[in-house]
Amino acid sequence: MNHSSKKEQKAFKAEYPIVYKRIGQEFEKQRVVVFTNENESSRSIIKDDALTFTVLSKRKFSINKQQLRSIIYHMESSSPDLTIRLLDTMVGEHTNFKYIIIYHIEMSDIDDGLEKIDSLTIQTPQAYFSKNAFDTYQQYNFLFGNQSGDCIPYMNYLKYQNINRVYAFSHHMYRNLRHFLFNNMTDADMENILIFSSCTLWINGVRDMNDIDVLCWKPLCEMSHTAQKALTDISQNKVAALCKKNGDSFVDISIKETTTWPHYWDVHLDNWARECGATSFDDIITDRKYHICFLGIKVTRLEVDIERRIIRNRSSSLMDLIMLRDIVDYGFYIPSIPLSMIDYKKKKYHTPTEIIKLVNDGYVDSGDELYKRVTISREQWLKTIKSYGKNRYKKEFTTEELDHIIPRCEVLKLS
Repeated sequence: MNHSSKKEQKAFKAEYPIVYKRIGQEFEKQRVVVFTNENESSRSIIKDDALTFTVLSKRKFSINKQQLRSIIYHMESSSPDLTIRLLDTMVGEHTNFKYIIIYHIEMSDIDDGLEKIDSLTIQTPQAYFSKNAFDTYQQYNFLFGNQSGDCIPYMNYLKYQNINRVYAFSHHMYRNLRHFLFNNMTDADMENILIFSSCTLWINGVRDMNDIDVLCWKPLCEMSHTAQKALTDISQNKVAALCKKNGDSFVDISIKETTTWPHYWDVHLDNWARECGATSFDDIITDRKYHICFLGIKVTRLEVDIERRIIRNRSSSLMDLIMLRDIVDYGFYIPSIPLSMIDYKKKKYHTPTEIIKLVNDGYVDSGDELYKRVTISREQWLKTIKSYGKNRYKKEFTTEELDHIIPRCEVLKLS
């Protein structure tokens, strides 16, 4: 896992506060409270005082310590003092638990209700609860809104999570993006924002991420005025809080009907959606069957991202798929190395001189990108895949091992 410098991590902790007003109207009197079986007796505060608390939703889950650790991470993620050691201490307070019970409650008297909830923190092991309106919004979506129909229950994802991987430089990247979006966008705006690619792998503890891929499904002109400015500033690398130490943005954003939207995406996204069982990509955006809500933002589900990597079929994607086989508990196939592919290069990552050279080499300029169909050497790709294993996962493969894992592309000769 790649770690940033201590100075860089320290800089990312200097965050600005989230604007709560927009969400506070709905969630101001609400809280999410988590009990383990060890502190279940303290539930009487909520169960026996109907005049103060109204139970809106309730769920019970059988989980292990790793899953509890992930839940506590999510509940405490807004704290600037959160550390891996603190998480371990919180989980360590529970010794023989087998399940958790989660309540989504509303207080008729907020002052009396908060005083009674605060009394729970005195108990050891303690119960965990959301701290404010925005925190409740996040926890409600995370613990109550992430299951739908026949999709994989979100608690299943938590068994994949490795918080030691999650709580790295990527944590500060994601939290800064969340702060910026919620300070500048309405609820309606946020419904059209989706995070995908390596961020999905990071959330599930598969590997760290170098940047955050963000998709805005709605045309810019249909978003609120503050959202239009915010998204434009992100695309033009004008948000200091979303930049790495070298000044480069760690957010790669694609906004529909702008030059940031790849020209082939309208076809590609619908193909991706159909492979996931959706009618169109609009389903991926709107249906929780295809995405989860993590710290308040929509992120593609792991099985949806796996389909994307199979379709994408790049050398980096193949290594991710190879590693995912040993992490997830359901099967999927590894695609063969293609004989040729269309190579896309984003112009923002190349100097004018490099762009001229690429065009002279046969690349087509499509506005924001360059593309060219190239022939693929299996031997060279195996070496590239091997390097991704070493650099991303600290995993050493031989080219012979990879040649055995990745099927060959058969060429049929028609007589």
